[in-house]
Amino acid sequence: MSKRDSRLRDISDQSYQPEAESPSANVRTQIRLSEEQRDFLPRESHRTGHSLTELIRSFIEEKMTPSESIRTATPLLAATPNDPDFEGSEDGSENTDAILYGSVAE
Repeated sequence: MSKRDSRLRDISDQSYQPEAESPSANVRTQIRLSEEQRDFLPRESHRTGHSLTELIRSFIEEKMTPSESIRTATPLLAATPNDPDFEGSEDGSENTDAILYGSVAE
């Protein structure tokens, strides 16, 4: 048996103890990378001093959190402007049909 086979057997013989269920529990995931991506990660790890796992997690977090430039470029994410001349109904969220169509849908 080769040293590599022995190491794989040792790893597979260890009993799996899942972490306690919690919102922040980590989930083991396998991914396929192109050769270019695979070669990039160790170089970036060496350059930054972060582990491969930390790099991958930080890249994912970066994509999950919209940047300030996206927030400012997307009007739907902007705060609602205060219009001092607005004379609409204050209960618009409760009576949308009546306000828009003149009657309440029944």
